[in-house]
Amino acid sequence: MSVQIFLDRSSIEIFINENETITSTFYVQKSFSLLQLNSQTEHLLEDLALGNIE
Repeated sequence: MSVQIFLDRSSIEIFINENETITSTFYVQKSFSLLQLNSQTEHLLEDLALGNIE
């Protein structure tokens, strides 16, 4: 399973296996430093990369 998450000041986009997409708009009231991922089934996270989109 491949998951890409793009987060900016007012939206989040999640791409799963390069063909399923979830997009949501939100407005952050204050800065945050935690991203929590939950799943109904158990998955192993093999690789994680964080970066900025220019």
